[in-house]
Amino acid sequence: KMIICSCNAISDTSVKASIHSEKSPRTPGAVYRCLGCRPNCGRCYATVRAIIDDALTQAGAGIGPAGSTEATIVAMHRDEHRHAHSHEAGSCEAGCSGCAAA
Repeated sequence: KMIICSCNAISDTSVKASIHSEKSPRTPGAVYRCLGCRPNCGRCYATVRAIIDDALTQAGAGIGPAGSTEATIVAMHRDEHRHAHSHEAGSCEAGCSGCAAA
C-alpha cells in the first residue's frame, strides 16, 4: 500500500479499488469523485492516470473471446478512456458536448 496523493491521503490500493468498483471511473477526475475528494496540488494526477491505464491493459489481457460480454465491456471502457485522453490533449474530433469547442 503506497500513498499516491498526500493531499487527500489516497493510496494506490484505494484507486485500484475504485476503478474496479460499480462506478468504474476511467479518468483521474472520476476517480477523485468516486473517492469523495478533489485533486489539490495535482502531483498525483499522472500516477492515477498510470494506474487507470494499467488496469485497462490488465483487463484487456484477461477478456473473453471477441464478441463476449467481457470483451464488449473492456472495449467500451478502452474507447471511453481514449476519448478522455483526446479531450485532455484538445484533439477530440467527435464534437461531443465535452469538447471545448462545443
